[in-house]
Amino acid sequence: MRKWLDVLVGCVSLLAIGILLLSFSQVFAENDSFDSLAVSSNVDKITANSPFEITVKDKTNTSNKIVIPLKDGLVYQEQKQGDATIKNDSVNNQLVIEWKSGGEHETILSFVSSKPGTVTLQAFDEAHHVSNTASVLVQNEQKEVKNSQFSNRTIDSAFDNLTPFDQSPYGTIMDAKGNYVSGKAVKKSKEIIPLIYYGKQSSNDIIKNGAPENYPSINSQYAPGTIVKVKNVGFHQGEPCVLAIRIISTKVTMDVFNQFPMSVGRSGDPLKFELEIWVEDANGNEIQDPGLDILLPMKIKIPQLSDGKNRNVVTLLSDRSGISNVLVRDASLSGTGAGSSFLDVSGENYQLLGKAWSNMDYNILYNSTQHLFLSASLQDNNGDIVPYVRYVDYLSCHKLFSASSSDMVMQIPYAPPSTKVEKNEKTVKANFNIDQTLVAQNSSFYPNAFSVDFSMGDLVKANSLYSIQVKDKDQRGVQVSRSSDASTGTISITTNKSVLSQLTNNQLSITGSFDLNTDAPDLINTFQSDGFFHIPIEVANSDQPDMKVKGETLVKMPPPTGRPISQVVSLHSSSDELNPDNLVTDLKSILPQDKIKAVAIKEPRKFEQLGSTSVDVVVESELTHVQGIVTVPVEVKTGDLQLTNVPQSIDFGTVLISSALQDVPVKKTISNLAVQETRYFGKWELGATVSKPITGKVSKKTLGKLFYLSGGEKRPLSNGLQILENGGYTGRKEPLDISKTWNKGNGLILEIKQGEALQEAYQGEITWTLRDAPL
Repeated sequence: MRKWLDVLVGCVSLLAIGILLLSFSQVFAENDSFDSLAVSSNVDKITANSPFEITVKDKTNTSNKIVIPLKDGLVYQEQKQGDATIKNDSVNNQLVIEWKSGGEHETILSFVSSKPGTVTLQAFDEAHHVSNTASVLVQNEQKEVKNSQFSNRTIDSAFDNLTPFDQSPYGTIMDAKGNYVSGKAVKKSKEIIPLIYYGKQSSNDIIKNGAPENYPSINSQYAPGTIVKVKNVGFHQGEPCVLAIRIISTKVTMDVFNQFPMSVGRSGDPLKFELEIWVEDANGNEIQDPGLDILLPMKIKIPQLSDGKNRNVVTLLSDRSGISNVLVRDASLSGTGAGSSFLDVSGENYQLLGKAWSNMDYNILYNSTQHLFLSASLQDNNGDIVPYVRYVDYLSCHKLFSASSSDMVMQIPYAPPSTKVEKNEKTVKANFNIDQTLVAQNSSFYPNAFSVDFSMGDLVKANSLYSIQVKDKDQRGVQVSRSSDASTGTISITTNKSVLSQLTNNQLSITGSFDLNTDAPDLINTFQSDGFFHIPIEVANSDQPDMKVKGETLVKMPPPTGRPISQVVSLHSSSDELNPDNLVTDLKSILPQDKIKAVAIKEPRKFEQLGSTSVDVVVESELTHVQGIVTVPVEVKTGDLQLTNVPQSIDFGTVLISSALQDVPVKKTISNLAVQETRYFGKWELGATVSKPITGKVSKKTLGKLFYLSGGEKRPLSNGLQILENGGYTGRKEPLDISKTWNKGNGLILEIKQGEALQEAYQGEITWTLRDAPL
């Protein structure tokens, strides 16, 4: 029976030096230990946030993958040595080492631990073979207490070893122009919503549990579970936002009457309150976007306390994994009481601690996907909440968000612009519609110039740019300048600091159009089955030029065109007789390489009425299969019967004189014998008369007799009319060619009797007669 070993968490506090010893809990099988899998450390102890190295080795070179569990506060830095692929699996809180084939299974890795205590590392492979353990003692760095107000604290104070804000690795210090000075680097944000109130009358914008606050006052009381919302706080995608605050525990007092920032306090036991904060759009939808951060201005002003040496205003911000920066302006740190403000980590929280006379303006930058939890309390040096004493010990020093952009200590990035899909179905122009959100800045932070840059490449004619319109959210024109880069096809729309400061929270709409470059070889590659060219457009701005946004504008492929060829048809005839290829000419497409063909008559029909009408011919692009219509004029007439052609001569060729009876067929004709009947219901007969018998040119003797073979019947020709053929409607495409089918078994033949022919040339004459036949 397999036994399992639970390695429990141990904790020992060394009060003299403030060291916390921790060993990580792990579960492994006792009988799965594997002595050839080893880990070791280059140090036995280290101060917090200092790097140390761990060597991992598989002596047998048999494993493919090694896994090292990582506990909270332990961060992998880099691979210092070895031939392996290192993957930091943050989802499962583990480091995965994949050995490369052919190399030694040994690597040296660098780590940093931010938490004091004993860090214990252990590795196991895919077969759950377990290594030995390597332990490193992480110690707090000794700090000198500079603030005299803390000099009388006892050694076992809950707030010993605090870090002044200007020395804390978790704080960020900015200068008066919003530039980074020191501390934790400012996170690069795609977009930030600063929680600044932009409304006109604060008391009208307070919502309590879904309804307007009927009696806003400077001391409004809100019970746990209450949700207070403030409209017109922040600005996102051209619209104002809503700040939502939920009271988590204990009744709090808020000033919802005066202009913001909103003071939040507690008068009563316990002297502690907890809030949950998030942001919504104007429709009540929570704004959650990994690329979007929230900036919360927060003032903590601590006046004289009843016992300045034994009173601490403690503010906790969580979850710190979602908090990018806690920022202050450098001038605040040099102000009165700033030296009594401290920033440290407490579990999953950032801890801001202040003593009497501190006065700090913070900006909390956190991601919009996470709610911000804020807890404030008044504690003594033992970490116990101080009992409430009216006018003596109470909690009233926090103010949330602001009504002034001057309270922002960092420049708010201008979010990348966006493009709307424009559909042009009327002209061969690529329209564009670009939106750029602007945000109100601290007056010192506006850039001298700001531009929106866009390009459609060579798919449009760069020199064909039609007038650009730049308007604000109220459809007022905005003063801008325009420039272009011919080498890249980029257009830049630029405005200056003065205009930006006037626009504040706004949204620019930039519209215009280019002619499509139909000569561009790649244009056809943008055509899609919906019938549109999908022209890509790339936009960015000068504030975040690397964050390029790709969109598209749609231009409908114009139908091919052609020139009609007018037609005449017979009454009662059908459009089936018309060949589409013969109805149109000069076929064209906007694409030079395209080929156009006539494919059909759109709606087949019969012509039952005399006069003018038309038919629609469908023409199609070979490259895109887009179809167009060419309307062809048609004149409908009654029609007539015509002998359109008679042979100029009929040649029986050279005939050998024979002692037998001969039937000689026609060898060739010059021109043909053709009839055209364009009366739809017309009937006709074709006859022939021998007007001059076939006679020798020298002897003047007649030769033989003419017959006409048709359907097996042999009809003699004479000086009287002999009907040879009959028929009906032939259509207008082409006449009926009767002589085309003449041969030895059909058509005209010359019968020559024995001894009748002489050696000479003969000729005669036939008269052809075409007439109506009875219906």
